[in-house]
Amino acid sequence: MSLFTRLVEPDALPEHKSQIELLSPISGKVHPLEALTHPAYSQRLFGEGAAIEPSGHQLVAPFDGKVIYLPTLANQVIFKSKYGVEVRVQMGMDSDKMMAEGFKRCSVEGETVKAGQTVIEFDLLKLKRKLSCHLCPVTILNSDKLKGVLLGNRQVMAGKDVLLKMLI
Repeated sequence: MSLFTRLVEPDALPEHKSQIELLSPISGKVHPLEALTHPAYSQRLFGEGAAIEPSGHQLVAPFDGKVIYLPTLANQVIFKSKYGVEVRVQMGMDSDKMMAEGFKRCSVEGETVKAGQTVIEFDLLKLKRKLSCHLCPVTILNSDKLKGVLLGNRQVMAGKDVLLKMLI
């Protein structure tokens, strides 16, 4: 467990005013951030979250909000909700080395998106073949502003199942 963790257990919730559900942006099996070998994620330097072992081929918006970062390589995206929550999704470790091969942008930076709207399409087989780690971290960049984060389901469908509940 990291020094910066905001994960809480359902039976030990801190005092909070409300909670915001973060839908899973990718379909697949959910792992804790400690499953990632990169210390920036396992030590939560990019914020609290989870890693998803993808089983689908689309990355969707986890809530209604705005795409604030989507590089040409389409290997990551940052969303901002109307509540100011910023969520970063990285498509596997070192996916920038793929030079956009296997990724297709379906949205643009600055676009307002609805929960479940496809933002990136990806080739899962290429991701698995070309990367040493194809787990996709989903992190809340400003999780330090939250009272806590609850992990949702262990197996998720993109845009349908809750990945995290953010306590505010």
